[in-house]
Amino acid sequence: MRNIIRILTILSLVLFLNGFVTITDSISAKSTEQSKVYEKSYDAVWNAIVDIVRTSELDLVSTNRESGQIVAREKVDALSYGDNVTIFVEKQESGAKIKVGIESDAMATFVSSQNWGTYILGKLDTKLR
Repeated sequence: MRNIIRILTILSLVLFLNGFVTITDSISAKSTEQSKVYEKSYDAVWNAIVDIVRTSELDLVSTNRESGQIVAREKVDALSYGDNVTIFVEKQESGAKIKVGIESDAMATFVSSQNWGTYILGKLDTKLR
C-alpha cells in the first residue's frame, strides 16, 4: 500500500511540474500548430488577441509586443493539467498582412481539453471582420 501511495505521489508531481516546463518549450518551439494571415494592422490584431485571451478561460501570463509573443495558461482542474498557449504575431514581408500562429500543449487524452488555436482564431475572425 505504501508503494502505491509513493508511486501515485511521484506521478502526480511529475504531471504537475510538466505544466511549468512546457511554457518555455512552447515559446521556444515556435512551430505553430495553427496559423492564419490577416489583412489588418499589427495593432488591431494584437489588441484583439489580448482582448480575446482576457475574456476567455485563459490566464494571461505575459505579453511582449516587440517580439510578438503572448503567453497564456489554462487553469489546472480535475480534467486538465493546465494547458499552455503561446501566440505569435508576425508582420509579413508586405507589411500589410499579419500572421497569427498558435502553439498549445493541450493534452489530447482529456475529453474536455479546449482546442485553443481554433477558439482564438475563430474569435479573431469574428472580431476583425
